[in-house]
Amino acid sequence: MNPEINKSAFEESGIPEDLPFISIIIPFEPKMNNPAGFDSVIMEAAAKSEKELMQNYPESEAAPVIQKMYDVLNNLDPKKHKSQSIGIFISPLMDKVYYFNYQTPPEETKYKTVN
Repeated sequence: MNPEINKSAFEESGIPEDLPFISIIIPFEPKMNNPAGFDSVIMEAAAKSEKELMQNYPESEAAPVIQKMYDVLNNLDPKKHKSQSIGIFISPLMDKVYYFNYQTPPEETKYKTVN
């Protein structure tokens, strides 16, 4: 039995489609094992996200999401990530932090030609 999905309930939910949001993916870097290195990587990503959000949305819409981003980032535990990459997703309606295994390959092994 396949139940019907009431698609109009989702379309008429009153949630605007153009809400500001922030998605930050931070691949693990060895310097993130050091508290100062962790903070610098996180704050660099935050500054870039804030700048992009302010360029694309009015301050009245972007400011609450930016404040929420800094609240989430200030509560990150550098010890919790344990050499994992971090995904951070923030909107006016929710925020979520994911830790996952992914590392960018070193430059010398990305593209190697064989002679």
